[in-house]
Amino acid sequence: MRVLIVVVVVVATSVVIAGWAFRYDLLTFKAYTDKDRYLPGETIDVTVKFTNSGFGRVTLNFATGGKASFGVYLENGSFVGEIPITVTMAFTRASLGPGESATYGLHWNQAIGPDHTQVPCPGVYYILAHSASLEFHAAAATAVFTISADSPS
Repeated sequence: MRVLIVVVVVVATSVVIAGWAFRYDLLTFKAYTDKDRYLPGETIDVTVKFTNSGFGRVTLNFATGGKASFGVYLENGSFVGEIPITVTMAFTRASLGPGESATYGLHWNQAIGPDHTQVPCPGVYYILAHSASLEFHAAAATAVFTISADSPS
C-alpha cells in the first residue's frame, strides 16, 4: 500500500510539473522597434510582446512595473549600454488566455552611459530584451536597425 501511495504521489507531481513547464514552454516573447533607421537622438519606440500559444491560461508575475530590461548592442554583439527605465517598484501581474498577447512599450531617446546623456555613434545596432517575469525567463532581440546622420528614407 505504501508503495502504491508513493507511486501515485510521484506520478501526480510529475504530471503537475510537466503541465506547468509545458504551459510556459508555449509562451513566446518578441521584441521589435518601430522603424529600421533613426537619426542620432531620435526617439526609438521598442515593443515587447508576450503571446500564449498554449491551450490553458497562464499568469505572469512581475516584481516591478517594468515587464522587461533592455540592453543595446552593436551589430557585432558588442555591448553598448542599458536602456534606463523609470518604473514603479510594484508587483504586477498579466494573465493570458489561449491565443492572447500582451504588449508593453518603451520610448528610448538613445540616452546611454552612466549619466544617461550620451547618444550612440552612428552605426548598426540591435536591442536585447529580457523578460522580467518570475515564471518565464526569455530573451528576444529586435531586428537590426541603423542610427545615421543621413535622413531616414
